[in-house]
Amino acid sequence: MDYDQKIEELTAETRALRALVLALVSGIIALNENNRGMIESAFDNAEGSIEAEAFKSAGGEGGASVAAIAEVIEALRKNALGDPDSPKGGV
Repeated sequence: MDYDQKIEELTAETRALRALVLALVSGIIALNENNRGMIESAFDNAEGSIEAEAFKSAGGEGGASVAAIAEVIEALRKNALGDPDSPKGGV
């Protein structure tokens, strides 16, 4: 197996999926700003399922990958919805 090629393929797939998710989220919110709450809930649910998975695999392998998945979900949330920690309207 050519590992470098496989890494390139997975990187391309990940970037394509990220772009698709962000475009879908932006489009859904653009249809109606009230959809923002639904999107926030979707990210919360995704994080919750990862936390449940981590709890099930406690003491086993995969903890690092679960943490990495949670980081990706949080990065997608910030890219899609903005950083909730940043001040709105300046100052």
